Amino acid sequence: MPGPRHAVLAVVLAASLLSTAASQLESAIEAQDDGSLLLTATTVSFTDGTTTTSVDDLLKAVADLQSDIDVNSDNITKVANSIDGAIWAAISEQHTNVVAPAISNAVSQLSDTLTPLITAASTSASDAQGDADANALLLSKVLDCTKTGQYWNADEEMCKDADNALVTQAQSDASSAGNTASDNSNLISEVITCSKTAQYYDEGTTSCVDANNADLAQAQSDITENTNLLATVIECSKTADHFWDVVSSSCKPINPVHEPADFVSDGWLAFSAQAGTASFMEIAHGLGVVPERVRVLVRGKDTASDSYFIFESSGAAICDDECDNYGGVVSAVDDNRVRLWAPDKSNAGAKGAIILVVDGWGGEKHNMNIQSGHIKVYAWKKWLSRDPDYVEEFNFASQFGAASYKELTHNLNDALPHKVQVRCTPTDSSYVPEGDNAGFWFEGRGAAGVDDDTQYQQHGGLVFAYDANRLRMWAPTKNNGYTTGSLIFVDDGWGGEKNDVSSHHAKCKASIWKATDGDPKPTWESEWSPISARAGKDSYKYFGFGPSDRIPSRVQVLTRAVDGNNVGFIFEGIHTTIDDDRGAYGGVAFGYDDHVVRIWAADANNGVASKAHAILVSDGWGNEINQQASVDAEYLVRVWA
Repeated sequence: MPGPRHAVLAVVLAASLLSTAASQLESAIEAQDDGSLLLTATTVSFTDGTTTTSVDDLLKAVADLQSDIDVNSDNITKVANSIDGAIWAAISEQHTNVVAPAISNAVSQLSDTLTPLITAASTSASDAQGDADANALLLSKVLDCTKTGQYWNADEEMCKDADNALVTQAQSDASSAGNTASDNSNLISEVITCSKTAQYYDEGTTSCVDANNADLAQAQSDITENTNLLATVIECSKTADHFWDVVSSSCKPINPVHEPADFVSDGWLAFSAQAGTASFMEIAHGLGVVPERVRVLVRGKDTASDSYFIFESSGAAICDDECDNYGGVVSAVDDNRVRLWAPDKSNAGAKGAIILVVDGWGGEKHNMNIQSGHIKVYAWKKWLSRDPDYVEEFNFASQFGAASYKELTHNLNDALPHKVQVRCTPTDSSYVPEGDNAGFWFEGRGAAGVDDDTQYQQHGGLVFAYDANRLRMWAPTKNNGYTTGSLIFVDDGWGGEKNDVSSHHAKCKASIWKATDGDPKPTWESEWSPISARAGKDSYKYFGFGPSDRIPSRVQVLTRAVDGNNVGFIFEGIHTTIDDDRGAYGGVAFGYDDHVVRIWAADANNGVASKAHAILVSDGWGNEINQQASVDAEYLVRVWA
């Protein structure tokens, strides 16, 4: 059990803790600038960080400790009575001479430290209360000043009158504003009165004056004229086949391109390459005359964009099946039928497709290789409601030396005609058996697909170009190769060789319609812009239009020579192509949907780059007269809605 020594240690420890508390309290009190003391903390912590208490509780603890000391003294006495007198004498002497004086001294020191601090804190609180009472009195005086329209002057510590001059100015300003509002009200009233008599208020004379009758009469005349014009426009619009032309201020026929075709095939018809004789199709249009315009749409789905793209037919096979990768649809028309041929293997490869722009075109961007798709045929008896401005019929032949080139001078002085058409019908009896393609017309195109360098590579067609006053035409001839080209050709590798033809001789007809004010204008048209072969993905271009809710009624892509023998001559875009694995090839191919035209110039992929051309009609064509093999050209896109 605890003995006297433990009691002494407890007392000593208590005294030490009290001394620490006194030091904590002292640090919680700081001096202010005015010399007064301010209690900055309401609690203190002992040095061991385990105890935190309020100042009031600390003072109470001091009193309680003093009481505990007294009790311990009594306990020591009682313990002493129960132990040996000698020991007690020693303890009593130690208590009397050491412990008791130490405790008394500690209490005295704590009291000496706390008493002045507490007194100072009480004095500071009293001073603060006095300052608050003084501020409350000052606030009361300031409020009393404001009740009498005065203000509190801090320097003189009294209420003073406000500046009456400022008040007077404010009252004057208010009065002036009222007078201005009244004047404005009177002015508005006068203006309104003037207007009721067809007069106007003149600010110079501040009175009503008569309006300018000449101006009024002119305005009334303009109203009458516009009313009459509106009635005329409305009357024009009542006829479904006319529209009001603002430029000429007259009622004109609606764009003939928009008129319904005289014949339309029964919807989209399935058509495939590599299908034997099913790759040939004959459709009866029944018009009884050879239509001036035949439009054969070839539709295939581009899987990359999930969109159907349209290419159109051509008037000759670009190559036979010896060319491996080749494509397109060939068409011809007579007075009652339209014939169509798609690629089909004969004695060589089976890679021909109805739509082909792959290896060697436009940097292989948006490649299309489609063997099965759909076709739709339109036929118009006349291109426009008027006849052509120039027509020339002539005989023409392939493999006929210089006579396989022909130039016509039409002198229409039209750099961009509405339409140029060259078409031929075969007359070579050795290649036109009775009932085959006699009377069928095949149209020319804008580029030579191949040259004459391959022995078994048959090809054909008529290439034409034009400028403002001339029309040039080239048929296949032998140069340094072989006589495998024909003026009219759709034979080996096409349509299961059904109703095939390969003819050197033909009767041809050139027709040109000038561009006139009464003709339909393109709905969308690009500028003439540069295009190059052998330029990788830059050999691909596109032209956005619309958006439209239908396939355009006409799309035209033109290339214009910027160098060589045919500077300024226009070569039209093509729809039949081959790859880059043979001899020289070229042209600009195009296809379109309802909002964009895609354009591919020849661009060698794994073939020889020097063989690709933007414009090509050279080796093996027209006896090399005015030949053209251009890498660079300009192109123009025109779209009719």
